[in-house]
Amino acid sequence: MSEKIKKSVFGILFIFIVGFILALSGCTTYYGQPPYSVNYVQPVSPQGYVVASAPTFVFSTNGINVYYYPALQTYLYLYNGFYYRWFNGGWVYAQVYSGPWFPRAIGVSLPFPLRYGPPVPVVSYQPYFVWWKANIGPWYRAHYPQWWNIHHPFLNHYNSWQNHIRIYRGHIQQLYPMRRGRPAVGPERGPANRYNR
Repeated sequence: MSEKIKKSVFGILFIFIVGFILALSGCTTYYGQPPYSVNYVQPVSPQGYVVASAPTFVFSTNGINVYYYPALQTYLYLYNGFYYRWFNGGWVYAQVYSGPWFPRAIGVSLPFPLRYGPPVPVVSYQPYFVWWKANIGPWYRAHYPQWWNIHHPFLNHYNSWQNHIRIYRGHIQQLYPMRRGRPAVGPERGPANRYNR
């Protein structure tokens, strides 16, 4: 073989070997940010190392575990292996708490307690009550005015709200508002979802 052919064969072989080694080493390329991710810089401690924040379990209601996630300063709802987060007046979901977050798909239903927005604060946990009243209360006022007119006088103070919802603790579904049209949707599909019946 000529010298020129040998060099080109060795060049191609070298590129193939380097590409193979990079593929085995876990070298990956990312094409921009995933949808609904948050531009968030992890806080750095005074000692200079990164402080990792994970969601903290807060309470469980109607089969849904609720976590406070300090990185997003919001509550996450874990149900059936999916994390749900209220974002810009609608639900997004992820399989891990840090995302990437995806919008709910059409034709996909949410678990019952999440169908009407973030669950009403029915457990005795004041930080959730304060967060819900400040962030979700205005949304409820706009989307469920009849529900809001009945319950909002009790939302002024935590203790009056706790006394008001005590009568609903045995039959909590009565506390949820009636939805106009079809309910919101999320990542649970088809007849396997017991709430679709």
